[in-house]
Amino acid sequence: MEEAPHSDKSGDTVERILCAAAEVFAESGFPGARVDEIARRAGVNKAMLYYHVGDKKDLYEAVIRSIIVETAERLEEEIRQAGTPEDKMRIYMRRFAATLDENPLMPPIMMRELASGGTTLPRSALEGVARVISLIGGILDEGVAKGVFRPINPFLVHMMVAGAFIVYKVAAPVRERAEFIPEEVRRMPRELAGSVLGDVEEMVLRAIRK
Repeated sequence: MEEAPHSDKSGDTVERILCAAAEVFAESGFPGARVDEIARRAGVNKAMLYYHVGDKKDLYEAVIRSIIVETAERLEEEIRQAGTPEDKMRIYMRRFAATLDENPLMPPIMMRELASGGTTLPRSALEGVARVISLIGGILDEGVAKGVFRPINPFLVHMMVAGAFIVYKVAAPVRERAEFIPEEVRRMPRELAGSVLGDVEEMVLRAIRK
């Protein structure tokens, strides 16, 4: 007698659901996303989807929270172990870039949120962003106290970094197929890690140094 196939573990099912949800939210935004389509891509029925994660609002919050809150937590730990204010600022930019490289569906989701005024952005995501901005504020205050940074609003610094990284990621397909754009620009990598990250780091540090 053949052994019955093992059913997916709960964690694997949730992971499939969240991956499918991220794809659909990136393509259609929260208003246009359909739970039927998320369930179809995840290979589960709607009842199982609701059981493991919840409704569309719960799905959206789980997708965004898992990235933003985890990033804030990792940043807090990495910054605690860093040395100078400049080292800490580089860690912030590198962690943010790594998060977007590891989660390529996040930039289009965030662009849709920004374009709609953030009306469907979960509170937990806003709290995660606030934690990141608070961390930046602490780094800047330390830099000012040590005479290496000039006073500057941490929100503006975050917008400088987030704006550069998110737009760069989202614009990649347009950049690659636009024939009138110089070849060296069209051939730039999609990943932020490497020369792109290094250039942004230097631009930001030049802007905030005293």
